Parts: sequence; C-alpha cells; structure tokens
Amino acid sequence: MRLGSRQRPGVSSVVGSIFFILIMIVAIASLVSIFNSFTGYNQQVNKASGSSTQAKQTSISITGSQFGAFPPSSPPTYSGNVATASCATTSTSYTNQGKLFYASGMWWDFFACNSNFRYSTSFDGVTWQAATVIPNIISGYTILGPYIDVQVVGSAIYLVISSHTTLRFQLGIGTLASGGTYTNPAGTITWTNAPAEVTTSSSVHFEAMTARKTLASAIQIGNPVSVRKAIATLQRFNGVVEQASESELAEEVARADRTGMFNCPHTGVALAALRKLVEKKVIRGHERVVVISTANGLKFADQKIAYHAGTLPGIPSTLQNRPVEVIADPKHISDAIARYVERVRLLDG
Repeated sequence: MRLGSRQRPGVSSVVGSIFFILIMIVAIASLVSIFNSFTGYNQQVNKASGSSTQAKQTSISITGSQFGAFPPSSPPTYSGNVATASCATTSTSYTNQGKLFYASGMWWDFFACNSNFRYSTSFDGVTWQAATVIPNIISGYTILGPYIDVQVVGSAIYLVISSHTTLRFQLGIGTLASGGTYTNPAGTITWTNAPAEVTTSSSVHFEAMTARKTLASAIQIGNPVSVRKAIATLQRFNGVVEQASESELAEEVARADRTGMFNCPHTGVALAALRKLVEKKVIRGHERVVVISTANGLKFADQKIAYHAGTLPGIPSTLQNRPVEVIADPKHISDAIARYVERVRLLDG
C-alpha cells in the first residue's frame, strides 16, 4: 500500500501570483490616474466655458471707434467734466451723430460753450484736459450742441457746423493726434482744412414766366417775390412739388363741396396735388395730412355755378350738379326744394 504525500506549491506558482497582483495594482493605479486627468480636464473645460459666457455677457463691441448718438437718451443735456458750469445746458445736446469718440488712443468730446465750439480730450475718460476752441467760426452761426456734427474715420476728422437759420454750413477736415502721457497730455487736431464756410449754389433753377389765366387767381403769379424762401423751405423740410391742371382743381373743388366744405379754387389745387401724391404713393394711406384752405368759397360762387352749369371753357363737369333756376320768391324756392327732396326719396326707396 502506497501512501500519498501533500505536495507544496512550487516557487514558480508563488512568483506568478505575486506578479499578477502587481499587474492588477498598476492597472488600478493607471485607471485612477486617467480618471483624475479626465476630471481635471472637465473642470478646466467648465471653467473656460464659464469665462467665455461671462465675457460674452460683459463685453462691448465698438465699430468705427464711435458710440453713435451721445448722450443716447433723454434728458438731452450732459453735465460732464468737459462742459463747465458757465456753458449752456444744450452744450452737448444730442443729434443723429455722436460727439464723443475714441480715436488715436484718446477720448475726444466736442461741444458748444457760450460763443464757441470746443473739444477736450482724455486718456481714461475721467480726467479731461482744458478745452480747445475750434478756430475760424464765422459770425452768424448758432452756437448750440445740435448744430455741430462730427465724424471720425481712423485718425481723420470731418466736422460740420450748420447755421440753423439759413442754407449755410462750415466744413473742417483735420487729423487727430494723441497727447503725451505725462507732458502736454491734451490731444491735438491738425487742420488740413480749417473750419470755414462752404460756398454753395442752389441746384434749383428758377426762371420767371408770364402767368397764364387760372381759376385759382390768387396764385396766378409768374415771378413770385419770395421764390427763394419757398425753395429754401422745400429743401429744408425735404418737401415735394406737384402741379394741378384747371380740370383737376375744378373737379377737386366739386368733390370737396359734396362733403359740405365749399372750398375755394386755391384749396382745389392743394387737394388735387394731395390726390396725385397719394396715387403715386408718395403719401401713404395710413398717413395723416393737413390741407390748408386759404379762402372762402363764397368769393367764388359764380365759378361754382359755371362748373355745375357746364359753362367753364375747356373744363368737363364730371361731378356736375346742375343748378335749378326758380323765381326769386320764397314759395317757388320752397316748392323746388320739396320736389327735389321727393325725387331723392323715391330714388332711395
């Protein structure tokens, strides 16, 4: 009988187990390291994303080195460091163009003060240098904020001053230069064309004519004494000009009379022009229009009777309401009105 003996594990088995355990420890440590790396990366991504979002929420974009209208909203005055207490409250009143710019490494502020237009500069927008008077202002111009406009392109400046009351303006062209950081800190403008009045000629040619006979006798004028004022008003308010023929003005008078207006022929000219401008869509259907009636229609009763009688030379009575002749007696007049009312009642019935 052979007895079996317990065999002890060999050296190779022990070494293999230890090696396996070491591999597992290294693998676990690697996974932990990778996990920590991804966690750190994720935190950095989130931080960067938050910073980007914050930057988007707090950043501003300046195009062309200008802010547009300044100040941007009411009230239309600005009490900053530049315009001193002795300046008018309208010294920096806003217009469609801005007067505060950042160019050539500095802030530039243009404003009106008493009898001068001026500008001041600042590196930080807090400390402003003493104002400099803009040269060569010609007398007769209104020194107020709304009448000066400035455009800056790069370091080039274009300055326009309007006269407010007449069709005149001044133009100045120059180059902006930054001041020194410590000495002579104020910015300067080198004027290539110092502000001076620009001579212009009207593009509207007027030639007097011999006035022809018209129903609108009050405007039967071939050489108006105030024609230049009329042209200036048209240009200033972006007006338009329209004309009306004799037939058109007579028809519009008759059409208006049907509403109880009893207009004069001069108002007929305005009404005819209104109709034509609406048809051309110069005046839109939703817009409100005021037509000024310049005279009483009773002054032109004969003209109205002639229109409805069809006796106005060369003018068709398209809106004719033929007159009824009666004896100048109250009973005859009353009977004529009664017959007319009865006829209208029967037609409507």
